[in-house]
Amino acid sequence: MWLPDIPRWARTAAALLAPGGFLYLVDGHPFAQILDSATGAVVTDDYFDGAPQVIDWPWTYTGTSSPLTHQRNVQFQHTVGEIVTAIAEAGLRIEFLHEHDFDDFQRFDSLQRQADGSYRLPSGRPRIPMLLSLRASRPGQPGSAPYRQP
Repeated sequence: MWLPDIPRWARTAAALLAPGGFLYLVDGHPFAQILDSATGAVVTDDYFDGAPQVIDWPWTYTGTSSPLTHQRNVQFQHTVGEIVTAIAEAGLRIEFLHEHDFDDFQRFDSLQRQADGSYRLPSGRPRIPMLLSLRASRPGQPGSAPYRQP
């Protein structure tokens, strides 16, 4: 969400991989980014709005306080389709994309910590995607000629 140009990021990641190497991405699901931070239910933003979102927070993105009055945060909403397409267009082969109904931090006030350390919505609530994981590999065998972007 801090990268304005996902195709450029994907091309850079692909160029850094050795033949036969892979990219493994785990990130917050873009759908979860548009939900209300307290309830995790009410849509507050447009899923397809890719314009920069500038937010002044009294804390850092890690949740720690700061001696500064505000932290300026610029985020970009990217859809799952945009991310997957950029990776594929960069020449990587998508092996899987998984969507997960839990998070590794308390994204919403309503999330409850589980015994395994994950956070989930209370039982009885509809499940929503909160994380995604994707693996994509660079064609070729390890040790083969360097990969060249088309």
